[in-house]
Amino acid sequence: REDRETPPYSLRPSTWVGPAQRWATVTPIVLHHYPKRRDSHVEEIVREAFQSAGFPTPDELLISQVSAFPTVPHVRTMPPFTEGGDTLCRYQVHAKAWFQQPVHGPMLIGRGRFRGYGLLAPYREDLL
Repeated sequence: REDRETPPYSLRPSTWVGPAQRWATVTPIVLHHYPKRRDSHVEEIVREAFQSAGFPTPDELLISQVSAFPTVPHVRTMPPFTEGGDTLCRYQVHAKAWFQQPVHGPMLIGRGRFRGYGLLAPYREDLL
């Protein structure tokens, strides 16, 4: 149990809970299904992942292979998500999301959200 007066940043609740209008992935999002058209359809699938997890749909969304957080590795360095069989989607992406109103976390989205994938943290450029 963390009992230091000033715990490390990664162990503070505010690091993961928000509220915040901007969020970014710390672990990649595993898509619910394979995209039909690479770029535009991936964004649509990620928007659906927010809704499926009970969060509002982002007003703006930026999809990438790298996280907005500089210390987070590229999606290719993450272990493949193999749960659920060989026919299910394993495609992973990072994302940065902007919401019109502040959203409370913790925020986990995507097919791997119960296994540590799709974890987002409030994104504040002043802390990077």
